Parts: sequence; structure tokens; C-alpha cells
Amino acid sequence: MTSDVKLSDDAVLVDGNLGIGVAIPMRPLHVEGNEIHSGGTYAGYSFNDRGVAGFSDNPGERWVWYAKKGHAYLWSGNDLVNVGLNGAVEANSFTSSGAGFIFSDRNPLAGGWCWYAQNGKARLSVDPVGDVLDVDATNGLHVRRLHVDGAVGANSVNANSFHAGLLVALDQSGLAVGDGVGTNQHRVRITASSILVTAPKAGQAPVGPVPGGPQLPTETLDLIAEVKALRQEVNALKTKIGA
Repeated sequence: MTSDVKLSDDAVLVDGNLGIGVAIPMRPLHVEGNEIHSGGTYAGYSFNDRGVAGFSDNPGERWVWYAKKGHAYLWSGNDLVNVGLNGAVEANSFTSSGAGFIFSDRNPLAGGWCWYAQNGKARLSVDPVGDVLDVDATNGLHVRRLHVDGAVGANSVNANSFHAGLLVALDQSGLAVGDGVGTNQHRVRITASSILVTAPKAGQAPVGPVPGGPQLPTETLDLIAEVKALRQEVNALKTKIGA
């Protein structure tokens, strides 16, 4: 009806729903047939918080989706989310309740990954293995399996940064496996000149497998014995040459 449309000096007022390309509009503005396009210097799509009555310009109450230089931005006082042409999303922070932050491997044949938190620990999980590492404020980083390429210095692996029982760096440029009691009570110490199995208590002489502790495989014990014998032969040869 013509009485539903009112004109003023700077506005057109419509009582009821306005339809464009549709015979029976179902919303205050109902468009069919194509996109709603906005162009120009201030192009974008502005919308209010549903909990705010009336138009607002306050951050958190009014939001704007807009695009600039190949990126789409979500704005509310500041640009909070940035989406690039490659699909990458940048944001000041991400919050997830329950599921965690899930992301896919760049190889589509590989499993998916998930960062999540449970029982005070942040965990990284991958299909189908499960958790591969976790972090907490007390024990630091716990890694299910550690692979190191290249040299490892004393400062490369910090005992305070790893859960007890994992790899520890020694000041003598070697490595050790801790026993979970203290950083100086190592089950196995490996340096450039020796492989040594030590007792868990201070003051005891070096021994083979620690009584009551994890037993080393026979192949490992044989290798330790061979290395010790070889070291003795080398020392004897040095003595003979020196004499």
C-alpha cells in the first residue's frame, strides 16, 4: 500500500517488510536472486549485537565485516579477525570450549591434529596415535617421543623443561636419561667417550641395570660391555705407545 511508504528529506521509511526480487518478503529486508553488494570507501556489512537495543557505535556492540587489499576483516573498535585469500586466519586470540583447536595436516592423507586442555594440561593429539605431548605448569613439557637432528648442546635440552624420565643434557656435552627423582640421578649417561649405567642413589658404584628399575635389553647390555672393552683396549694401546 502507498501509505506504507513514507518519504522525508533524507530517508525513505517503510512500514512492514521490504522485498527485492521476492513477492512475499519474510524479513524487514528480504533479497532474492543475487548477493547484497556494498561498494566504495566504506564498503562493508554492519550489524549490531543482538543484546543491544538500537544502533550503536560502541566496540563490542556494533560489528563490521569488510575487505581491503585482498583480506577480509572483522572489526569492532579494532580489526579482530583477518582472513587472507589462501584461507589463513589471523586473530588476536582463539577460544574454544570443549573440542579444542582442530587443524588438518597439509598432506590430506595424514591424520588430523588437535590442541586441547584436560586436567590442567595442554595436550597435542594426532589421529590415530593420540596424545604426543602435554604441557603443565609443574612438570613443564612431556614428549612421548623426541627426535633430534644435529648436535645437542648442554643448553639445548633443559632438565627443568622436560617431564622426569626423559632426556636431559649434561654439561659435559653428553646426554642422560633421568630416573624421575632428581637431575643428578641418571639411569643412563652417554658422552663422547663412554656409555655408563648408574645407580639411582648417590654414592653407589656404577652398575648394570638398576635393581628394581627398568631392565635394559640384552642387546644394549652387550653393546655397553663391548664399548667398555674397546675403551680398555684403546687405553692399553695408548699406554704401550707412550712407553
